[in-house]
Amino acid sequence: MNPALKRRLTQLPVLLSPEVERLAREIGRKADTEGTGRRINRILAVEDYLTENYTYSLDRRVGRSPDPVASFLFEEKTGHCEYFASAAAVLLRAQGIPARVVTGFAAGDYDAAAGTWTVRESDAHSWVEAWDEQDGWVSIDPSPRDLAAEHARISPWVLAYQDAKQQAELWWYDWVLRYSFAEQLGIVAKVATELPKMTGGKGGALPELGKRLPPAQVMWAVGTLIVGAGLLLGLGLFRRRRAEDRTAAQSVLTPLLAPLDKEARRWGVDPGEQRTPLEVADELARRAGGAPGKALLHWVSHYNEARYSGRVDPRTAGRQLKKDWKSVSAALKRSRTA
Repeated sequence: MNPALKRRLTQLPVLLSPEVERLAREIGRKADTEGTGRRINRILAVEDYLTENYTYSLDRRVGRSPDPVASFLFEEKTGHCEYFASAAAVLLRAQGIPARVVTGFAAGDYDAAAGTWTVRESDAHSWVEAWDEQDGWVSIDPSPRDLAAEHARISPWVLAYQDAKQQAELWWYDWVLRYSFAEQLGIVAKVATELPKMTGGKGGALPELGKRLPPAQVMWAVGTLIVGAGLLLGLGLFRRRRAEDRTAAQSVLTPLLAPLDKEARRWGVDPGEQRTPLEVADELARRAGGAPGKALLHWVSHYNEARYSGRVDPRTAGRQLKKDWKSVSAALKRSRTA
């Protein structure tokens, strides 16, 4: 990183409270004591400190301190993602670590059947990128916000309404807005030409069929068409349900890998974008050894079953995996600091 950019990304607010700087030094010293002395440990320590000691809330009161970061850290201790991101960036910069706040959207809902992503205003989010000399830019999310839990609290009727509204808007876009007026007229003209041939008029397919076949056979043919249409509809609904199950497994379970990646970095293991959770866990388990390593591999095995087998409810499994990770993380921490 060039010196000019580093100076800009380590600047601190003019009215920064000395308490904030003291807290930053304490977090850094503790990370150096418990870790390997690498900068990545300090970065992850800031994320852990905020996630474990503060609560997420959209209801925010104004504190007495003129410094909003100090008010959040020492008075209110609750706030939305922008407060968490701002506090993390300041705590990192106070340790001389270049950091920047990033805003965007977290996750969203993927509709595998339609092949579309839905990103809502409620998915807006803020997080932090910090510079590590070995790993480059490292993304951390210090906010303890649980998007999956927030979505789970939404009424199924509301979700059904939102899904129907989305599908109607998508249909309107695909078949009305995206089509030119000439194309729309062409579709209407084709329907107007073909419909009489099928349903009536001289030479129509259905009237001619009725003249040539006994009534029983006509009824059998119509019944067969109805049953076939029903089977096709049922198959479509089944495929959509399977797609929704895969989407739920992805949106609920994939975020659970973030703590594994953090723990891997603490041990000097690069999680990498191309490595599977089992590959990362296997290398980490070899370094940790003993019972902590076995517990980690057991946890990843359960994760893979919940994520890919299709036999486990992802939300129930996600809650259990999140609970089990606490004991796995504690065991790995004891092994790392022993």
